[in-house]
Amino acid sequence: MALTPTQKKKVRASIVTYCAQAVANEPRIHYSQQRPFRFYSEIGIGYVVLDCSGFVCNVFWNAMHDLGIFLHDPVDERYTGWGNTWSLETYLRAHGKRVNDVNGYLVGDIVRWGQGEHSHTAVCSKAGSTVTARFTSHGREGGPVVVNLRYRSDLFGVWRHPALL
Repeated sequence: MALTPTQKKKVRASIVTYCAQAVANEPRIHYSQQRPFRFYSEIGIGYVVLDCSGFVCNVFWNAMHDLGIFLHDPVDERYTGWGNTWSLETYLRAHGKRVNDVNGYLVGDIVRWGQGEHSHTAVCSKAGSTVTARFTSHGREGGPVVVNLRYRSDLFGVWRHPALL
């Protein structure tokens, strides 16, 4: 289902709000690669346990529930709490669009650093260029935090979710 420009704007606004709430409530959010992870509509309520790909999925799940707009699970697991960075990349390569600094980065774009066991993902929470865009990352205990694309030296790529094309 293609979203209208107004719906895309609302999804991006929801992502910005959710990421800001997650950073503000960092002490209540913990890191674990346990599966399946649970989804949370109110990030500041209760005890939240996620990893990087779980956080990205939760961002999109929250926007979908917040707005009543269907957004495909970015790890392609129907929001079951399964999936990981690799399944996220597989889905986005097949259905999304790779973006770069020439296009600029938009809220909701998903970045991946590294490959294999050391890969990591985050979601764009402030649009901009390679230097000015900001991404919300939950890759360790003490997150979520806001980072830029140079946060790690092994940038692998940035993709736009198909609903936000």
